[in-house]
Amino acid sequence: MITSSIDKEKSHLWFAILITVLLVTYEVLIEISINTQSTFFAPYTQLPVVQWIIRLLFFWILALLWIAYRRWCQAIRRQLEFETIISSIGPDVFIVIKPDRTITRCNNATKMMFGYESSEVVGQKTGLLYFDRQAKDKKNKIYDHLERIGFHVGDATGKRRDGETFPLEIITGKLLEGTGAVILIRDITERRALEEQLRIQSISDELTEVLNRRGFFELANQQLKTAKRYKQKVFLLYADVDKMKSINDALGHKAGDEALKEVATILKATCREADIIGRIGGDEFAILGLECYEEGAERLALRITEKVNRFYEEENRYNLSISLGLAYSSSENPRFLDQLLDEADKLMYKQKQK
Repeated sequence: MITSSIDKEKSHLWFAILITVLLVTYEVLIEISINTQSTFFAPYTQLPVVQWIIRLLFFWILALLWIAYRRWCQAIRRQLEFETIISSIGPDVFIVIKPDRTITRCNNATKMMFGYESSEVVGQKTGLLYFDRQAKDKKNKIYDHLERIGFHVGDATGKRRDGETFPLEIITGKLLEGTGAVILIRDITERRALEEQLRIQSISDELTEVLNRRGFFELANQQLKTAKRYKQKVFLLYADVDKMKSINDALGHKAGDEALKEVATILKATCREADIIGRIGGDEFAILGLECYEEGAERLALRITEKVNRFYEEENRYNLSISLGLAYSSSENPRFLDQLLDEADKLMYKQKQK
């Protein structure tokens, strides 16, 4: 790390200064011995070889002192450059940690993201800012990435000073010689919201605002698995809007779209909030209901039929009616979604023929 590099260069500088001071002290002692004709130093200091060695040693120490001073200045300059870089990284938070996850450096973005001043963060564990990923398999995965490729990108849950939590992306880079790691922390709240919006759009029918075929199959299969695990009974109601071709031919496709929207509105108003409603074809809808007895499903089908008929009588815009087919799955007679759809479709077709 840059801090340890500065400390190292500072120690070299002080060592060179100490040697220089000792050498100057030795030169002073020699001069004193020469001037006082000391019997101990005088014979040795008079030798030319000794004088040359002392002079060379003195100049070598001066060169060492100059090199140490230059390296110390370079370390200081690197530190300033490093501080400028981490300060300019915004709004992301940049921290440097020890192997025990103690934070040694950070930029000022901690104030905006977490509500802490940088001085409050330094010296604390990373758990102050986000929930440490304590799951053993997850920690092993992170360490494995750091050992193999030197960095890891993952998610975590951040903790603001006021207790609010929010999603984070954490990019971790390993420092050399196992001295710790550098971590870039990014608030991905907006990204997650956009991803959720795109996900909802990908499974929603734009016209009727219920689930599209993909969304219905995805959620219905999940609910069937849950029902099987807890031995719950479910029903599937297959609905087909009658005479859509005649509506489109007589009044136009815009009127046909309005009819489908009206049917979807009736289905959403009649079904329970937990029921899964989807448009799985041009004029076909499906409803998957959980924990509903056979009588309840039949009553639901009857209410839907009555509301559609009442709408036609009150609005009298087009000959709107609906045909329904009902199928069940239970712990005694479990069905897959395709089986439920196929059975309900056949029953619906029989009703349409009547």
